[in-house]
Amino acid sequence: MPSHAEAHFNRGNALKDLKRLDEALASYDRALALKPDFAEAHGNRGNALRETQRLDEALASYDRALALKPDFAEAHSNRGNALRETQRLNEALASYDQALALKPDHVEAYWNKSLLLILMGQYLEGWELFEWRFKYDPLKHNYPPFPKPPWRGQADIRGRKLLIHGEQGYGDVIQFCRYLPQVRALGADIILEVQQPLVPLVSTLNCPMTVVAKGDVLPEVDAYCPIMSLPYVFKTTVGTIPAEVPYLFSDKEKVKVWQEKLGPARLRVGLTWSGSRDHKNDLNRSIWLKELLPLTDLPIEWHSLQKEYRQPDLEILEAHPEIRQHQDDLTDFSDAAALIECLDLVISVDTSTAHLAGALGKPVWILLPHAPDYRWMLDREDSPWYPSARLFRQSKAGDWAGVIQRVRGILGTF
Repeated sequence: MPSHAEAHFNRGNALKDLKRLDEALASYDRALALKPDFAEAHGNRGNALRETQRLDEALASYDRALALKPDFAEAHSNRGNALRETQRLNEALASYDQALALKPDHVEAYWNKSLLLILMGQYLEGWELFEWRFKYDPLKHNYPPFPKPPWRGQADIRGRKLLIHGEQGYGDVIQFCRYLPQVRALGADIILEVQQPLVPLVSTLNCPMTVVAKGDVLPEVDAYCPIMSLPYVFKTTVGTIPAEVPYLFSDKEKVKVWQEKLGPARLRVGLTWSGSRDHKNDLNRSIWLKELLPLTDLPIEWHSLQKEYRQPDLEILEAHPEIRQHQDDLTDFSDAAALIECLDLVISVDTSTAHLAGALGKPVWILLPHAPDYRWMLDREDSPWYPSARLFRQSKAGDWAGVIQRVRGILGTF
């Protein structure tokens, strides 16, 4: 019965939210066996397939959904995501635009389009559309109501107290805090609110300000601005990114402690291979430690920069004591910064570690999936955000082995 199809569909949605994607696909398939013209089930099946990187199948599901329901704005937007991940960028833009033509207030389509434009280097329009994130349901929790007016550069801020608050992940705050000296140059008195583990690190920024840990009582302010709106405020283009490094600094006393602990200098390389499991793109950006093992027979002193481990990685670490662990000594980002200062190179997937090393001006090799995050752009081995970074990209989706092989080849020449 059709009602049974709805039940299987809803079960698939719940399983997808739990990241039990194979089970979600099975539920969508059962729904479609009962109701083959169920456009929403075809669309959500496409979403689950996209999350497992089965992109051609995902596109086929979106196309079927749109054949059944041509005005299905959500399917056009999600189809754009799959096209973006297959590097069919102009088609992806067309899909987002079609979604917006059908539904001019489609928040997710605006958000998706902003990320693609920034990825393509079309920064001015991209940062403008990036402001739609405040209305995007998965991000709304970052932006609670605030009793003061928002500031986006439209008003004279001289002598006014401006709250700039961190948002989203640690790496986002590290990347965008570079703009605070420009805000200060406008005459603002800055109150910066960030997550507690970032407080000692961002306090090293060469910018007079008051740093407050998130959750602590804020002083009175006149206006506020989320930190990731600053590229929009300053009309940032690829050529005008404030890219001078370092702009964050390690604690000299903590560096001395690490130097004594590590002993005589030799070629030291830090590794980070996974980020937060809660990150929406974790399946795409994180890898397992076992995939890095081809590197570990090189004559290098290896240091894990991971704060947390997943069970399979703990088993690998037990068998490979040559990878030194420091999680108990990394209480906040100033500890990680001091350790990184003692290393010759950091190799990291797209996590806050990569941003930290880049902000410190340390050599960092960043391992990127075939469909990278918007900030890393396309078809380049360098980053306009971090002059000390080198980017290693998958040549096809899921091909971490090829990335590690290239990294090993270059490391072997050191």
